[in-house]
Amino acid sequence: MKANNLSVSQIGEAYKKNELKPSELVKAYQDSYLQQKNLNCYIEFYDEAYETALNLEKAGPSGHHLWAVPAAVKDNFSVQGKDLTCASKILEGYVSPSDAVVVSRLKEQNFINLGRLNMDEMAMGATGRYSVYGPTLNFLDNKRFAGGSSSGSAVAVAAGMAAFALASDTGGSARLPASYNGLTGFKPSYGVIPRSGMADLAPSLDVVGLIAHTPLDIKLVLEAVAGRSNFDETSINLNAAKQLSFKGLKVARFNNLLKPVHPEVKKAFSLAEEYLKSEGVIFVDIDLGLEDEIINIYYILCCGEAATTLSRFDGARYGLKLKAASAGELFAATRSKGFGDEVKRRILLGNYFLHEQNYADWYNKANVMRSHLCNKINELKQSGVELFLLPGFSEAPLIGTADEATTYSSDSTAVMSNLTGTPAVAVPMMLGQNGLPVSVQLGGLRGSDQLVLDAGQKLYHIKNY
Repeated sequence: MKANNLSVSQIGEAYKKNELKPSELVKAYQDSYLQQKNLNCYIEFYDEAYETALNLEKAGPSGHHLWAVPAAVKDNFSVQGKDLTCASKILEGYVSPSDAVVVSRLKEQNFINLGRLNMDEMAMGATGRYSVYGPTLNFLDNKRFAGGSSSGSAVAVAAGMAAFALASDTGGSARLPASYNGLTGFKPSYGVIPRSGMADLAPSLDVVGLIAHTPLDIKLVLEAVAGRSNFDETSINLNAAKQLSFKGLKVARFNNLLKPVHPEVKKAFSLAEEYLKSEGVIFVDIDLGLEDEIINIYYILCCGEAATTLSRFDGARYGLKLKAASAGELFAATRSKGFGDEVKRRILLGNYFLHEQNYADWYNKANVMRSHLCNKINELKQSGVELFLLPGFSEAPLIGTADEATTYSSDSTAVMSNLTGTPAVAVPMMLGQNGLPVSVQLGGLRGSDQLVLDAGQKLYHIKNY
């Protein structure tokens, strides 16, 4: 296997056996980047990555799991002294004054930051095409969507340009592109990885996502970056790992979530289901009574929060600078020229939901329904349920074949985890009719992140290709 296709755990083993040097590995990733620039997954590949690798070689191993592991960072995380644009013209020229907490913790582990990754503008999108830097192409088939919003994060890992990548996940934004490119994508429990230094889209839904080759890789990264931070009041400590045993384990199955999904997603679900049954899992069928409303709840809340958080981009404080006769004209001109069509569309939706005449009927009602959903998920603990088996994602659609409604509805298999603050991992399970990955998801109660990843690793080993 080529060095730049090694998993995080394999890189660590190769270093221990002196079979590989950090500088050699960075060179392999850099060569891969130069050969595949057409994929457009990097906005910026950092020249100093190779020098960092040489310095780590001279200093010697630090004992950290992620020592000298090369990774890359989505363009909505602060990296001190580096540009941060969220793939939007409105943040043109903005340089981060400090590191995001998750980046700081990776630096403490002596990781190597390879660069800044492309994304859907302001983390809005499911395709990877809404970026001021141009679309990211799917690594497995350039004629198909890369998935969003963490398109660059997924493609960089799949194409051998990074060992793992930081992503964000507001409604499947890490899991969907990971699945489309044949990788593992993870959304942790809300608060397990501090969000400070990650540009907000919808603060009650956003989490730091992780994309890597395997669930085991993600678990290694999670253990390094998780835990309470004084910079994020919503952050929590990672629960102690629990020994995984499938025998007698109760797993929730939400049959109403499965009804509308693609037949190949149902087939992947059945493969996972059959394996778990053979290992002694006890399935508990759950009817939430809200399945048909989940996507509506999500978009009302997400667009409403986004309209509020993005109001800070006005041309007066940072980013794009335009000349105008008045403050009102400055705000209007900056937002008109700085934001792309998809961002404008969602801001308009959000402002509609938040308007005084609509608030009670839309935004407030969605919040009430979200509370009901969270209560129903929390009640599963009383019945002994520990994990959830969830539909994953179909093959990546061809560019030009999916309309806006289709790309919006593709979020429906993912958003429940964001609404409830629970962990979920998307794992490739089989190949579809076009020879591209189809995935399944495993979820769990809030705080069961390590159990979810351990179970995901078991499923990863039985994938049917």
